[in-house]
Amino acid sequence: MELSSAPGRPAYPLSPRGPLGLIGRPGRLARAEGTLDADLCNGEVSVWLTGFRGDRILTMWPGEYRARVEPFELLDEVGQVIARAGDQVQLGGGFLPADDPRATDLGPVFFAHRAV
Repeated sequence: MELSSAPGRPAYPLSPRGPLGLIGRPGRLARAEGTLDADLCNGEVSVWLTGFRGDRILTMWPGEYRARVEPFELLDEVGQVIARAGDQVQLGGGFLPADDPRATDLGPVFFAHRAV
C-alpha cells in the first residue's frame, strides 16, 4: 500500500503500525540505541534496531510515520527524512507489554516516539 511518493520513490506504511495522534505528547523515557535497518514485506516496512551486541529489536513508530526503500529512509509525519539505513541512533520510548497484540510472535517491540 503506497501512501505518498517522491519522484520514483513510493512511501510505505510501517509495521507494526503505531498509534495516531501522539506526536508532540509526552512519551515514555526508556532509551534504546543501535543501528537502523528495515525490511519491506507485503507493502509494509518493518524497522529494526540492531544493538551493539548484535541483538535485533523491532521498532514501532507513530502511525503518521512511513518509509521509503532502496535505500531505506524513515520519514516523519511531514515527510522529512529522520533516519537512514545504517544510521546510529538513540531512540526515546519504551517496550510494548508482552501481551500487547501488536507484539504477538515478534519478540520485544520498542515503541519509539523520537529519534536522536
